[in-house]
This record gives sequence, structure tokens and C-alpha cells, in this order.
Amino acid sequence: MSDSVSFRCRCCGEVHAGWPDWHFGAPDPVRAVPETERPARVDLTADGCVIDGQEFFAKGLLRLPVKGSADALTWGVWISLGE
Repeated sequence: MSDSVSFRCRCCGEVHAGWPDWHFGAPDPVRAVPETERPARVDLTADGCVIDGQEFFAKGLLRLPVKGSADALTWGVWISLGE
């Protein structure tokens, strides 16, 4: 892990060495569902999401090498899937 790069974690507040992982907790279409309706309409896990039993999403991690570093920058991306 790189000693020259560090970041403060939004979740735990601690400083971690290396590159952070960037991701969103849910796919963007979840925002269109009113918050009060989400418990009934959205089935969300760490790597999958189903909205109204009709829209399907999977989360993948895209690891991007960082030039000059043994570390990689990781982006969490949500993709839309067919049933």
C-alpha cells in the first residue's frame, strides 16, 4: 500500500493509507422513489438492487491502476440488467 496517499473515511472518521474506494450505496434510479416508499419498493443489498420487482441492478468494482503506484483506485459501478 502506498505511504504517500491517505484519506479520511466518511464512515469511520479514521485516516487510512492508500487510495480510497469510490462508490454509491444505491443505483441512481432509487432516488426517484420517495424515501417513505423505499422500504416497500426497493430491495437493496451491497451488490444488488431491485425496484418494484421490475428494474434490476448489479454493482461491480472497477479497479483502475494508478501510474507510479502498486495501489489501484476502485470505483463501484451500478449496471442495469434485464430480468
